[in-house]
Amino acid sequence: MTVPAPEIEALAEDLLRARDSRTTLDPPTKRIDAFTLADGYAVGAAIAARRTEAGRRRIVGQKVGLTYRAIWDRIGLEHPVWAPVYDDGIHEGADKVSVAGLVAPKVEIEVILGFDRPVPVRAGREQIAAAVSWAALGYEIVDCHYPGWGLTPPDLVADFGCHAGLAVGTRRQINRRGGAGALGPGGQRWSATARRSRPAAARTCSAAPSTPCRQCWPALMRRPSAPGT
Repeated sequence: MTVPAPEIEALAEDLLRARDSRTTLDPPTKRIDAFTLADGYAVGAAIAARRTEAGRRRIVGQKVGLTYRAIWDRIGLEHPVWAPVYDDGIHEGADKVSVAGLVAPKVEIEVILGFDRPVPVRAGREQIAAAVSWAALGYEIVDCHYPGWGLTPPDLVADFGCHAGLAVGTRRQINRRGGAGALGPGGQRWSATARRSRPAAARTCSAAPSTPCRQCWPALMRRPSAPGT
């Protein structure tokens, strides 16, 4: 971390205020010279400390973001980013999720994993897969408190990881008898399609739900631990 603690605390307060008031503000990288990814995590940790103070909110999971490895060089990353998922943003089995209180919401199709044991930092693929107890398809609601979604990775991490909510579909229990991470008989693969107004604009994501995209595994195994993980 390169930014002094008082400035980190001030940024956390500003972002919490923007979230509560549904407003935008200049991103940290435009307000502070040399604002780094570590500084972004420090702001996120300060926000988490305020949100979980006196048991008001609980962190129930972690979001893994910017997993598309092809863009890492362009945006200055060597691994995905992480952000906490809070209990007040979980929508399980809901037909509709309101976005009325958000600034610039978007939706991303997700594979959601549930773990039944802690996973050590820098755990290997088999260790991670063996800890997965269930998987579900769903979608993440993302939001941004900077004008026009103008942000860099450090800004994203500071701004709640741009995470606003998570809709969780039907949980599927992992059948470990079929091998670490097998999903039901035969370890079927799942697919999900997000469509705009025309079929030509369809974008499909398909993955075995117990494992992230193969191209991200090496980065996930060597990633530095995010605060609180």
